Amino acid sequence: MRRRLLIVLAVASLIGLFASYLVYRVVVTVQAGGRPDSMAEVVVAAVNMSMAETITPQHVKLVAWPKASIPSGAITKVADAENRAAGRAQFAREPLRMRAAPLDHLGEPLLA
Repeated sequence: MRRRLLIVLAVASLIGLFASYLVYRVVVTVQAGGRPDSMAEVVVAAVNMSMAETITPQHVKLVAWPKASIPSGAITKVADAENRAAGRAQFAREPLRMRAAPLDHLGEPLLA
């Protein structure tokens, strides 16, 4: 009986160690997502903007964004977004993106 108890305790300890190792790996992986090398600067709307509103520096700001989830065509410099028209309504903290077409009245692409 005593031998059986020791075997059960040993197996339970090994399972506990393995489970704690798995939890450790998950935590390390999640923390790696917040490292500076996995983040990039993206221009986002600082305030809600309506369609065709001219974008000024007060309308936008740079924020750190995970590289893996940056939308295609996202703007990375505030200067690229200034003095352009919003191609659609933009919500605060939403990344600004360039659209290929149509062009605004100055021949510049609208922001998506």
